[in-house]
Amino acid sequence: DVNETWHLNNQKDVLAWIRSVGETAYLKHRGAGQFSGDTAYFGKNSRRWALKCYSKGLEIQKKDRRLAPELDIPEMREYAHKALRIEGVTRQLELKRRDLHIASNWDIDTAEELLLEYISKLEMSDVYMLKDEVLDSLPPRLRLTYQAWLNGDDLKQILPNGTYYRSKSGLQKYGIDISTKPPKEKNNVIPLIRVLEAKPVGIPDWAYEKNLVA
Repeated sequence: DVNETWHLNNQKDVLAWIRSVGETAYLKHRGAGQFSGDTAYFGKNSRRWALKCYSKGLEIQKKDRRLAPELDIPEMREYAHKALRIEGVTRQLELKRRDLHIASNWDIDTAEELLLEYISKLEMSDVYMLKDEVLDSLPPRLRLTYQAWLNGDDLKQILPNGTYYRSKSGLQKYGIDISTKPPKEKNNVIPLIRVLEAKPVGIPDWAYEKNLVA
């Protein structure tokens, strides 16, 4: 397991980011995300590798994950509540494929390179509702597919593979990704999208000042 931490403004923004990526992102060769509690998983059942995104602040509230008394200080709690944790899990088959099942084949950068490679495979979809004039211009088959997607139908299960991928390619030209969940608001207005920027963070200065880090 390899993880990195990113900071947003507060825990509310962290949870909003996780919900957004879980609903609108698609991992190449592993499909859309899955939710379990407040964690978004990609490739959860893969025998090779997977990604998960979760709130560190919520994690330390769990009984078996609570901070040690000497670490349970205001600065640490604030740091955790703003923390988005993204974790890459590399399993045995993938480790062997990459010759990383032998410890000496790792170097100081290997772990970070693995995680960043996995994250780079996440495709974010700009999901929105099509305006009426755009909808009217669609070929009938794409219009039907779009309407079924809006209704929440699982098109991967309903359509033959060839039809599904042709429809997906056709609708992506309009910013619609049918491999993701449809927007909840069903109208012809493009909803306001609030950009949540996560910034990578390391060990804060106060942790050294308080001798929490050697």
